Amino acid sequence: MSGTPKGKTNGADGATLHERARLSFDLDVDICVVGAGLAGLTVALEAARLGASVAVLEGRHVGWNASGHQLGTVMPGYGLPLSQLIERIGFEDARELWSLSKEGAEFVRANASEEKMPGIALSEGALEVSNVDVGNQLISRLQMLSEDFETEVEGWQIDRVRSELRTDHYFHGVYYPKAFQIDGRKYVHGLAMLARRAGARIFEDTPVVSIDASGIRKRIVTPSARLRASHIVLAGNIHLGAPLRRLSETLLPVWRYAALTAPLGARLDDVIAFKGSVADTDGIDHFRIVDGDRLMWASPETTWAARPQRFGRAIERRIRTVFPKLGPVEIAETWGGAVGETVHGMPQIGQLRRGLWVASGFGRQG
Repeated sequence: MSGTPKGKTNGADGATLHERARLSFDLDVDICVVGAGLAGLTVALEAARLGASVAVLEGRHVGWNASGHQLGTVMPGYGLPLSQLIERIGFEDARELWSLSKEGAEFVRANASEEKMPGIALSEGALEVSNVDVGNQLISRLQMLSEDFETEVEGWQIDRVRSELRTDHYFHGVYYPKAFQIDGRKYVHGLAMLARRAGARIFEDTPVVSIDASGIRKRIVTPSARLRASHIVLAGNIHLGAPLRRLSETLLPVWRYAALTAPLGARLDDVIAFKGSVADTDGIDHFRIVDGDRLMWASPETTWAARPQRFGRAIERRIRTVFPKLGPVEIAETWGGAVGETVHGMPQIGQLRRGLWVASGFGRQG
């Protein structure tokens, strides 16, 4: 989902230092959530709204990793292509999962209002473009999405795509008018704010040392306190660490990096007329305009960690390759984060044992 660089606003939560303190006293709650990223904070918010007492334990700070460093595109779907999903689980089950992803997108939209999250900067529309001429595939995909999966889409021919994106690199496109973009960092901090308002307590700089999931009341140990809960939700992704090494090792860590250009002025409008987000079908390019005249652009992923600054020049070259008419481009900021991708390409959601839940593996999910 607008991965905001570190130089931008640090969110809409407005929490005080006391509210964001580490857990330093023993505590009993109904639900303990491990991890304060998008998944963990969403669980905390919904559980608190339903009246449960909730504590969130975060080893660093809210949205410190991938959840606070993404491009902010929100649309239905999963990392696994729809055709493969149908092949694996069948048409009807694939329809149900797709419907759930649509509900998830609407959940984000309902929360990401200027009233609830000032400065969230929601903008409409997403465009998926092909790197090769695949007109026949486009028609069949449009029919499936529109008729079978009840998703509003439009097919764009080559001329339409190139009138919006002035480059020869892209051919046909699928336009999602109900997809949207938000400021990703403000959203994750906004979730924390909403969860606190609903009654959840969020403790940062509070890593989990050990978990005892036996019995009705589960026990969690941190460096400076102990916590008991009826339910534990593991939402730490690849960062669960020693307490749940076997679970974290089911995820492949993948690092993604992005960059923000310096202001490009009117020449950006001459090259890119489309104001939503753009992604190509091969997963190479993902970009959108922010702040009126700047490009936010994601680079291809890696399976190793590196300094984000290493990718600034590569992203600059890619922008020049795709949009040569844009001219010289200066990279102002770079950033990155790690996500966990499952072998099967779908999220891990469910109950591992009584009272022990997992909500993880959302890398590449819609």
